[in-house]
Amino acid sequence: MATRSLPKPARATAPASPPPETGYTEDTGPRIRAFLSAVRPMRGVADIAEGEAYQNGRGLIERLAACSLGTDYPHVTLMLNQCADVLSFLANSEPLEPRGWWKEPKDGPSHLVGLQFVLETLEESVRRRGVS
Repeated sequence: MATRSLPKPARATAPASPPPETGYTEDTGPRIRAFLSAVRPMRGVADIAEGEAYQNGRGLIERLAACSLGTDYPHVTLMLNQCADVLSFLANSEPLEPRGWWKEPKDGPSHLVGLQFVLETLEESVRRRGVS
């Protein structure tokens, strides 16, 4: 009598992550992500990268990138405490390559424009929230 083999169970696989952004683009999301890729936690400041405000700020900037469609500005208004977290991230980050950081890349999304989008979103959020 022949034995029948059971089919192998299907394995769950994680969806493939999108390839890293390469090449020039004017889309907002890749520019903001390029900014995040161009900075690191400030050296010499103990445990800053593990701090809640720093991590929240980075996460909010990632959210700005995810909420950006095409070349439009991010469609997000941050609360004042969220603006403070983003400012904490900016204040406690430094360029990966300080010497050439202010030069526009020729073959990828502009991290400088990404920073500009982040700063302009902060400004707009604070103005919308206003102080009475």
